[in-house]
Amino acid sequence: MAACDVVLVGYEDEENLGLRSLAAYLAQAGVTVDLAPYRAGVRRDLLAYLRARRPRLVGFSLIFQGMLPDFADLVAYLRANGVAAHFTMGGHFPSLAWARTLALVPGLDTVVRHEGEVTLLELVRALDRPARWREIPGLAFRDRGLPIATPPRPLVPDLDALPFPLRRRETLAARDVGIASLAASRGCHYDCSFCSVQTFYGEPPGPRRRTRSPGNVADEMQVLHEAKGVRVFIFKDDDLATRGPRARAWIEAFARELEARGLGRRIAWRISCRVDDLDADLLRRLRGVGLTWVYLGIESGSEQGLRTCNKRFTVDDVRRGVALLRRLRLAFDYGFMLLDPDSTFASVRESVGFLEDLGRRGDASVHFTKMFPYVGTAIAARLAAEGRLAGTDAAPDYAFRDPRLDLLQGFLSEAFHERNFGPDGLVSASRMAAFDLELATRFGGAGAGTRAYHAALRHLTARGNALAIAAVRRALDVLEARSVDGCLAAWPGLLELARVAREADLDLARRLRGVMEANGHDAPRPRLLLSAPRRAPRPARPDRPGSLAPRPRASRASARARRGTGAGARRGAGWRG
Repeated sequence: MAACDVVLVGYEDEENLGLRSLAAYLAQAGVTVDLAPYRAGVRRDLLAYLRARRPRLVGFSLIFQGMLPDFADLVAYLRANGVAAHFTMGGHFPSLAWARTLALVPGLDTVVRHEGEVTLLELVRALDRPARWREIPGLAFRDRGLPIATPPRPLVPDLDALPFPLRRRETLAARDVGIASLAASRGCHYDCSFCSVQTFYGEPPGPRRRTRSPGNVADEMQVLHEAKGVRVFIFKDDDLATRGPRARAWIEAFARELEARGLGRRIAWRISCRVDDLDADLLRRLRGVGLTWVYLGIESGSEQGLRTCNKRFTVDDVRRGVALLRRLRLAFDYGFMLLDPDSTFASVRESVGFLEDLGRRGDASVHFTKMFPYVGTAIAARLAAEGRLAGTDAAPDYAFRDPRLDLLQGFLSEAFHERNFGPDGLVSASRMAAFDLELATRFGGAGAGTRAYHAALRHLTARGNALAIAAVRRALDVLEARSVDGCLAAWPGLLELARVAREADLDLARRLRGVMEANGHDAPRPRLLLSAPRRAPRPARPDRPGSLAPRPRASRASARARRGTGAGARRGAGWRG
C-alpha cells in the first residue's frame, strides 16, 4: 500500500463533511490524503492501516464531546504500538478547551482550532520545523511542556473559494435513491444557551455566519445528482436563515438555480429551521423545488424552558409553526429537552402536555432528552458561576434544584433511553419508516400500498406516543406527591413502570419493523448506485401485506458514477463534521 502524507480519522455514520472538506482542501494543494472512518472496535484495523500507509500526520476529528475518552484511548493505543506520526485533533471541544485537550490526550502533538482547512495545510508544510508553529494562527501545542495557543485564524471569508469536500466512492442509498448531506452555510445568527456554535465562530475574527452563493450550492447538488445518483439532500446547516431581505433574496435565487438546472421536481431535501423563521409563502416556494422535510429546534413546551434555552419565541409560536408545516404537508422532526437546569414539576408537566398534543396524530414521534452543559455554551458558564457544574469533561452534568427531579431523570433513563436513542428503539424505527414512506411516495408514486403504509405508521407511532406520555405522567404523579425519602421508597414501583414501558416500546418497534419489511423497506447503506430509476420501488398493495415490491432493473452506470467525484458539501468548520 502506497504511503500518504495525511490520514484523517473521524466518526462517520453519514459522511463526515468536516473531514471531507479538509481532505479536499489538502488534496487541492497537492497533499496526498486519505480518510479512515472511526467506530468502536476498529483500532487494530486502524493500526494496521497506519503502518501500511505511513502518514506523516494523523488528524482526529472529535465531533462528539462524549467520545473524548474513546479518542484518548485510541491515541494512547496507537502511540504504544509505535505510530510516530504527528497527531493533531480538531472539533468544538478541542478548539474551545485546547489546553484541557492537550492534558487529557498526552499523545497529541497539536490541536487545530476552529476552521481547519488553512491551518492544517500550513501545519503539514511545517511539520519538520516546530519553531514555525508559533507563526501558524489557529494552532495549540506544548512549548517546553506548557500548553500555548496562537491567535485564532480569521474565518474563511468566501466559502465558494473552498473545493467541494471529497465523497465516498459509494453513495448512501435506499430504494435505489441516492442520499447525501451538504451545507450551504457555516455558523448561526442566534445564541441558544445550550449551543456552542456562537462561541466556536465568535472566537475567531469574522462574521459569525457565512453563506455560499446559491449557484455554488446548486452546482454541488447537480454534480452529486448526475455523477452519483443523489436525489435526497440533507442540509446540515445549523439554521436556514429566512429573516431579512438578504436572506430571502438568497432563498429565491437558490430556488431559481434549482429550477434552471431542472432539479426541482427530481429531488427532495431537508433543512433545519427555527419555528419563528417559518413563513407560508417561503415554504410553498421551497416545496415547489423539492423541500420535503423540516427539522425544528423546538427544545421545550414550557415558557420557562424556552427562556432557559434563550430561544426568543413562545410555545404559541411553536404551535403555529407546527400547524403551518402540517397544513403544507411538509414532514417534520424536532429537538426537545424535557429537563433543563431550571426545570420544575410544573414546567415538566407543561412540556409533557405539549408533547401529548404534538404526538397525538402520529406524524411525529414523542422523544426527549436533558439539556447538557457542553463546553463553550452559555449554560455551562452559568452553571459554573452558580457552582452547579458537575460531571466530567466527556459528560458534563448538573443537579436539579429539586432533588426529586434527579429521580425523575433516573426514571426517564431507565424507561426511555433505548426507545429515544437506541438504533433498535421505537423512535429510530418510526423515523426510518417515515423516511422510507416519503421515498416510496415521492419517487415511487402514491397508491393503495403507500396509503396503507401511511395509516399503519401513524397508528403505531401514535400508540407509542400515548404510552410514553402515560408512563411519564404516572412517574410525575408518584414523585411530586412524595418527599425525597418517600420517592426512594417508591423507587421499586417506578422501576417496574419503566420495565413495562420498555417492553411496550420494544413490541411496537418490532411491529413497526414488520410493517416496513412488508412494504419493501430498504435500509440506507453505501452502495455503487447505478443511474437512478425514474420511480422508486413502491410498497406492497394492502391485499398482499407480506409481499415485497418489485425492484426496477438497474441501468448501466455512467463513467462519472463509476469514478466517483470530488464534489461534496461543507459542514461547518472543517473539523466539525
